[in-house]
Amino acid sequence: MRAKNLSLWSACVGTTAAALSGCNFSSLIPPIPIDLGDQASYNVTAGTPAAKRFLFANGLDSPVAISGGSFNIDPAAITINIDSTGQKHLLAAQDGINVETCLDACDLAGVDEETCGTVCQEGRLIVTAWAGTVEAITADCKSGDEYQFDVTLNEDLRPTAVSVDPDSIRSTTRDLLDSDDGFGLCIEVISPVDGEVIIEGLTFRVQL
Repeated sequence: MRAKNLSLWSACVGTTAAALSGCNFSSLIPPIPIDLGDQASYNVTAGTPAAKRFLFANGLDSPVAISGGSFNIDPAAITINIDSTGQKHLLAAQDGINVETCLDACDLAGVDEETCGTVCQEGRLIVTAWAGTVEAITADCKSGDEYQFDVTLNEDLRPTAVSVDPDSIRSTTRDLLDSDDGFGLCIEVISPVDGEVIIEGLTFRVQL
């Protein structure tokens, strides 16, 4: 792993000094953004998964070797635009969600019943990310370690909170991110409404 941004933790040098001072290396490392670039927009049909691949040839630019961490999506990084009468704009959720149509499409797409209910009946956005090698994600988008983000929406379909399961990265993901070989992400969204979902990026919080 490349040792970069040493100024972030140079105040905590030496194992003994760090122990005596109670210095927390993890607290000195800011969240690392994973920019999804120009491909961050998904045209979606309610209840139907839409997925894209993202390949990062240079790996994760962590300042030090990592022992773990977590993925996160800031609610502010997500936008949902409803497609209604040819215009994409925000509407109240109760006006924009056709529950039966969404459930039918979700079932037809082979999505599990619980997820379909979460999306179509509870009006939440489900985002699933698979982390794997560049080769694995290129060959099969849904390859590697799976992380599911459950996005709570308010009545205007604006994201207010995001939870992720699992809430810490798996050891295979850690090893992948801690290498110089690059990695791939496959990101799938299932929306309760037709229109456009924009996810500008994820962040990775380092744990030492």
